[in-house]
Amino acid sequence: MPEFSVSVENLLALAQEQEQQQQYLQALTYLKQAYELDDQAAVTLHYLQVALAADKLVLAQELLATTTMIDYFCQEHDLEGYRQLLWQAHGYLLVDQAPDVFTSQDYQLSPAEQTATQQWQAKLAQVIVAPEQLQHANDLLKQALLKPLADHQLNLAPLLSLPPSSYVQVVQPILQNPLLLPFLRMQILVNLQRLSRPVTVSLFWRGQLRQLTNNELLAVDQLPVYQEMMQYLTTQLDSGQLVYSNLSFAQSNLVTYLLLTYPFCEQELRPLSNWQEFLTTGQVAADLSSAAKDQIAFWQEQEQQLLRAANQ
Repeated sequence: MPEFSVSVENLLALAQEQEQQQQYLQALTYLKQAYELDDQAAVTLHYLQVALAADKLVLAQELLATTTMIDYFCQEHDLEGYRQLLWQAHGYLLVDQAPDVFTSQDYQLSPAEQTATQQWQAKLAQVIVAPEQLQHANDLLKQALLKPLADHQLNLAPLLSLPPSSYVQVVQPILQNPLLLPFLRMQILVNLQRLSRPVTVSLFWRGQLRQLTNNELLAVDQLPVYQEMMQYLTTQLDSGQLVYSNLSFAQSNLVTYLLLTYPFCEQELRPLSNWQEFLTTGQVAADLSSAAKDQIAFWQEQEQQLLRAANQ
């Protein structure tokens, strides 16, 4: 007997039958299978709509945060529709971040959308967060401190349901914690960087608290030190001084030290000429000053501490 082949069309038809009977959880089972086979916009939108109907709000937030959905709403030039769906999914932090996410895709905000952003800011300021929700967020962050290599994006998904002011409130103590490790620090700071209004936080850094404003933060691929190092690697490849077989090591090393030094990469990895040989080969240049060697040694030790924490 031939094996039955399940197609996306069959799965969508089965899901629609269940939707008509308001059996949304069963419909989601079929849609999940269809989505795994085809994550294009039409299937993702269908999956999203049923997730909202089934009150699966975390799933709806996850789907809305996918590249597929962001690209779709950018192409439709429908930031407002995107924010409405995020609001419906209780993704309050994502609602606030949406303009930054869209403009990073070369989306141009219209005057009406800029006005709407101010209206959304006012609406988000009125969101009331229950004390138990704040406590749950605090508990999740404390647990995340003990899991250096965990999937923080997944584990901390409930924090996306906080409005911006509450998010800042719960992450501030963690940013001041000396035990905070780079993966979690990076995720928190990226979320702050995308907020629509300036906020100032204190961050524990090399034995002291340092203040920074989210407006000062840049995505890693926008950092001049990253762009210059990538250009250096390209030049090394073109001149034959670096072979392709060693390129992946150099790129991995660069990403590691950007992670370790974020958000102060521009201070810690300068002058870049001191770091180029180390980032490319893993070897410290012999002609560096003692101070430059000490700087690299400090961050090598930070890398080893991270590896030790990950292996505990």
